[in-house]
Amino acid sequence: MRNSVPTEHEELAYVFGEIIPPVKAIALNPSGEYLMTSHAGLIHLWGLKDYKCIYTFRSEELREDKIFITKDPNYVIGAVPTEGLIRLWNLDNREMELIIEKGPDTWIVALIITENRDKLIYTLGKIGQNARIKFWDFERRKPIKEISLDIQTPLNRIALLPGGKSFVISSPEILELWDFSSAKSECSYHRENIGIVNAIAGTNDKKFFLTGGTRLLLWEVNERNFLHEFPNENHLVTEIV
Repeated sequence: MRNSVPTEHEELAYVFGEIIPPVKAIALNPSGEYLMTSHAGLIHLWGLKDYKCIYTFRSEELREDKIFITKDPNYVIGAVPTEGLIRLWNLDNREMELIIEKGPDTWIVALIITENRDKLIYTLGKIGQNARIKFWDFERRKPIKEISLDIQTPLNRIALLPGGKSFVISSPEILELWDFSSAKSECSYHRENIGIVNAIAGTNDKKFFLTGGTRLLLWEVNERNFLHEFPNENHLVTEIV
């Protein structure tokens, strides 16, 4: 244990008083009992009561930029978006169990895990390719459905609305609400002049959602035009929680 915070030249992260490699991704378990961090070559599991590392998983293959804790906490879904790669890691056996998706001719642009953490939704594509949405089931260990959209720009954001019955997708061309069970578009919103969309989040009452980017906007689920614009003093919104 070290008492002083390292300098930026040491290229290390200072997490809960421990010196570790730079953090590439973070995932919180549903009950809020522990935090998982991904680094080059390893995954740490941190207890949020005593802020100590309780588990370390090492593998030279680990390079995940995004991680999700599944319904079974012994399994983690990790993604390397620029390689079009999504993998299922078994932390109990300390090995990679399954390749869910593998490029290299496409990118994983956006991905989310459902509220009960048993299904994964992700989008694939590059400029000039048709954007695609894929649904993957953790318990069955196989894809559920793949949908190709007639747009040539990647779906850069996807957000599951509270309740888990619908989700919103965004690209430079579209902003749409989709039904999860049918995997069909329910509503297409007027996308003109809303600027870049970096973040999407739904409200707990399931009636509204927000988009953030160059503008911070409030939308009603069943109305095609935004209801309200919040002043953000020309700041770029990158995350909404």
